[in-house]
Amino acid sequence: MSKIIKKTYISGAASDRGTTKKINQDKICLRSTNTESGEAVFAIVCGGMGGMARGDVAANTVVREFTIWFKNHVGEALEDPKRIETDWKEIIDELNERIWGYGKQKGIKLGTTMTVLLLLPDGKYYTADVGDNRLYRIVGNEFQQENKKQTEGKGKQPRSMMGCSDLVEPNFTNGSIHSGESFLLCTNGFYHLLFSKKLDKKLLDDSLEKDDQIRKKLEEMIKEIMNHGEKDNISAILIKAC
Repeated sequence: MSKIIKKTYISGAASDRGTTKKINQDKICLRSTNTESGEAVFAIVCGGMGGMARGDVAANTVVREFTIWFKNHVGEALEDPKRIETDWKEIIDELNERIWGYGKQKGIKLGTTMTVLLLLPDGKYYTADVGDNRLYRIVGNEFQQENKKQTEGKGKQPRSMMGCSDLVEPNFTNGSIHSGESFLLCTNGFYHLLFSKKLDKKLLDDSLEKDDQIRKKLEEMIKEIMNHGEKDNISAILIKAC
C-alpha cells in the first residue's frame, strides 16, 4: 500500500479599506489547525458590496459562521469529506435567509460575496463561492481561475450576492493540490489591476517560505494597487502547499 504524503502549508492574508472608502466592507479569515491526520487550513473572503447599507455586517456574519464551522467540525469533515458540501450548502442557505429577512425587516439592502476554501492534510481541497470574488490556483507561472461562473440560463437572474435574494446558488468545486502550488483568494479590489500591472509576478517569488513573508508581500502589493488608482476595498489570502 502506498504511503499517503501529508501536506504542510504556508499562508498569509491582508486587507485594506482602500483610498476613498470610509470603512472596509471586506471581511476575511485565515485559520489552520493540527489534526490527527495533519494540518488543515481554512480561508474565507467576503466582500460587502459598496452602495449597499450594512454590507460589512453581512460579510462579517458569513465569515463568523463559517469560521465556527471550521473550529467545531473540521474533524468530522476529515472522517467524512462528503459532508463538507452538504454542511456548507446548509450554512449558505440559512445565512442567505437570515440576511435577506433582516434586510426586508429593516427596509435596507445588504449583501455579500463569499469565497471559502478548505485544504486537508492529504492535499484535497473543497471550495464554495458566491459572487465576483476570485479564486486562483497558481501552478508554475500560470494563474488558473478555479471559480469560473456557469452561464446563466435564459430568463434567469444571477444570484451574485448572499442576502440580496430569497435564493442563492453557490458554486462548489473540489480537487487536489500538489506541492509547490498555491491558492489565491481575493476580492475585486485586488484582482482588478493584478494582471494589467503585472503585479501577479510578485506572487511567483520562490523566496516566499514563511507565513510572515507572504503577509508582507500581500501588504506590499495592496499598496501598489492603491498607487495605481484602485479605490475599492482590497483583500487577499495566499496559501502555498509545501
